[in-house]
Amino acid sequence: MLVADSAAGSTSKPGGNPICSSKTSCNRVGIAFSTDGVTWKYSAMVPVQTASSHPCGQIRTPLGMAPEPERCKGCYSILWTGISDEPGPSGNFRPICQAIVRNVNE
Repeated sequence: MLVADSAAGSTSKPGGNPICSSKTSCNRVGIAFSTDGVTWKYSAMVPVQTASSHPCGQIRTPLGMAPEPERCKGCYSILWTGISDEPGPSGNFRPICQAIVRNVNE
């Protein structure tokens, strides 16, 4: 399960749930693990954009995570959509952004 960061630069939407609206402060997605798809015991906020580089701007929607065993042991691609100030084919929306993360416990 993936969720967008709502800690830094957040605002509230109707219903009281925070939404991160910063294009440089919201640089993490939440990852959760479940062995049965019902019980989610383990979770972490994982940075996918560094402090000096925000090529995708604001993280909008985490899309998924895929194993990358050909890159390294424990490597995964995280995919998300983002909103950037830089022009793209769809205005300021970037279709898909990617980061490689590594689970050092594998």
